Formats: sequence, structure tokens, C-alpha cells
Amino acid sequence: MVIMEKFTELTEKEAFKKYVEALTAPFMITDPKKWPIRAGRAKSLFKEEFATTIRKYFSEIKNKQIPIQSVADAFESPTRIWRLTYHILGTLKKTGVPKQEIREIMLYLIKMISLLKSDDVFNTTGCNLILTTQEIKKAEQDLKAADLQTSREIHNLFGLLWTYAECIYFVAHEAVVEIHGPYHKSLVVREYKNLSPTDLWSDLNIFPYKHLKITTLYNDIELEFDVYNNSQLKKGDLVNCLKSYKIEADGKRLETKEISRLSGWLAKQTYEMVKKVDSWNEKQQAKKYADIFWYILKPLADLLGEDWHVPQIVYEKIERGELPPKKTQSPSKEEVIDMLKIPE
Repeated sequence: MVIMEKFTELTEKEAFKKYVEALTAPFMITDPKKWPIRAGRAKSLFKEEFATTIRKYFSEIKNKQIPIQSVADAFESPTRIWRLTYHILGTLKKTGVPKQEIREIMLYLIKMISLLKSDDVFNTTGCNLILTTQEIKKAEQDLKAADLQTSREIHNLFGLLWTYAECIYFVAHEAVVEIHGPYHKSLVVREYKNLSPTDLWSDLNIFPYKHLKITTLYNDIELEFDVYNNSQLKKGDLVNCLKSYKIEADGKRLETKEISRLSGWLAKQTYEMVKKVDSWNEKQQAKKYADIFWYILKPLADLLGEDWHVPQIVYEKIERGELPPKKTQSPSKEEVIDMLKIPE
């Protein structure tokens, strides 16, 4: 069995080797402290139920012969799948799922990612490439020159959007954010979706737009992305090196003055969300994590016509159980590789 990269065929063994290499990088820079709690602490209380849901969905997809392109498209962005792969892998390994079934699901996920990328599935060049050549040309059109003040406002907006994404999805901010590029070493596109998940937060205020896309063109920078969408700036200064930009909301161009309004809205909502979640005890936070874990599988549930919501038994197990102790240090590289290793 092979997986197609652009112009390259990989065997299953090669694909899994590249997978481990690609995920090792972001895991080596992870911080043991997470807000509000580490996802793994919460997941330890419902890993069996989560594994059952994962296996059910992929089995039904196979039985119903749903095209893999349709499954990939349901997730909209490759990073959303990349970050999900580890949670799926870890859950299946820890619950004793047969090795061959794990391998089949993991290979399927990697193939899904490849279908949402235009090249370089594993970000080996430090680029997250999604757009085709024609789409890049279109993205470069009608950009507006940026002065320093505008650049500051735009990059402040980026920070607020990322922070708000973490408020409503905790560590699963990939449900909102996809940053891709650099294209031609200078063009970076930031896209934000799913900012109003009212079925996850019933009292959430609605973000003004369904899809926000901000295209930025820089001078003289070197920017790299790992597969978890973490960025590393190796040369330049994003604020001072921004040359031009374009902001689009739901397909329409936004005026620069809208930046201030959006920033104010995000700052206010973020403050309220943090205050609410910080007032909860750890079991309440773990229950919300369960909601979030099932919600990130929602594209599969929707595709299959299933109810995405968390089984009641999960909340009961969280209530009865005890969260494991907090971790005080990050795992070693050897431990990371072992965690990411796909069973043979």
C-alpha cells in the first residue's frame, strides 16, 4: 500500500516514519502547562469511549464506501487532521485496539491530509502548502500597501484570534485557525473558521463572520511551519516587514477600520470566556474537554448522519473518576518517539 505525495510514492513504512519525524518537532517544544488543564489528563477518564467512537466512525465510513476526498473535505484544513492524529493514535494504542486496525486508520488519516495539501505533505521544507499555483496568483492580487500602524493592528488581531480560538476549543485551536504558506517565501495566508460553535457553547456570542481570511505579503523574512501549525521566524520581523495585505470576511473585502472593531469584540469575549472557565473546578473543565474531543470528530458524525454529542456515561465517569496528577516537565525525545510510534 502506498500514499501519494506530490511526485512521490511512499510505502506504508516510509509514510509512518515521516509521520513520526514530522510530529516529533512540535512535541519537543510543547509546554507541560496547558490552559485550563492538559488534554491528556481529561482524556484518561474517557479513553475507552473515545476509542469506541473513533472505531465506529471509521468502520461506517468504510462500510458505506464514502470517498476519502469527501471525508478529507469535511475537515476543511490539514492541520485539523494533523493535530487529531495524535489523539486518535494515543487513544487506540492505550485501549488495546488491534495493531492492524490502528495502522489502517493512521494511514487513512495521512492520506486525508495529503488530499488537502498542494505539496509537501509532511512540511519537510517548513512550508504548509495548500494553495495551487492559480490560487496563489489570485491571492496575490489586489493587496493593499501596509503602513507600520496598520501592520501593528493586523498582527494584534492575529494574536487575539488565536487566543479566542483557545478559549472556545482549549488546545484544539486548529478547529479555527489554519495558517498556510509561505508561498514564494513571502506570502502567508491566515484563515479562521468555526468561531461561533453554539452547539458546543450554548451561551456563546456569535462572531460577526463565518470565515475570515487575511492574506499578507512580507519583505525579507524566513518563516517556517511545522505540521501542528506552530511557526518559527528565522529571519525578519513580521510587524516591520509587512508589505501589503488583504482582509476578506465571508468572501467580501473588509476595510481596515473593521480591524479595530473585531479586536475589541475578541478582547471582550476572551476576557469573559477565561473568567468563566477559570471559575470551574477541574472536573467541570474535563467535561468540557470531553465535549471538545467529540466536537472535533463532528465532521465525521455529520458525514455519517450521526449525533456527535458525548455519551452520558462519559460525564458519569469523569464525575466518579480522579484526574491524574499534573505533569511538571515535557517528555524526552525518546519518550516522544515512543508515543508517536505506530504499532507494527
